[in-house]
Amino acid sequence: MGETPKALSESVVLTIDSLQLYALNRRETIAAGSFQTVTAIGGLNITDPQFTVPNSERWYVWHYQIIGACAVGDVLKIQASCNFSPAANIALSPRFDALAGEQVRPFALSPFWANPGSAFGAIIGAFTGTPAVLPGAVITRFRL
Repeated sequence: MGETPKALSESVVLTIDSLQLYALNRRETIAAGSFQTVTAIGGLNITDPQFTVPNSERWYVWHYQIIGACAVGDVLKIQASCNFSPAANIALSPRFDALAGEQVRPFALSPFWANPGSAFGAIIGAFTGTPAVLPGAVITRFRL
């Protein structure tokens, strides 16, 4: 087991984590070109390929949100999620309920890392009619 040092250095050296400063200048926004229709309850991966992390990259995700929209008379219960490779679909936000023509915007509550193969999406708790989703994210790509 380790021990407490008996003597400490006279000089103090400041260190800071510069990762976020480095990544901040390399941010980019990705957005889907069109809404994707919700067809089932459960995990929904975004079909737009730009929302799947390439095998040659790891992403620092500053912000991820998914707009859930439904027509008058429709209902949508939705959470933002990411299918982290190799893990399962993980909720990133609380559940939002859209009713009768409303839009909701569930978003990740904090920045996170996404591994190669991770796919962004949503968890659909319930829906009626033909609601649709539209994702957007601010990321920094790190080549592996």
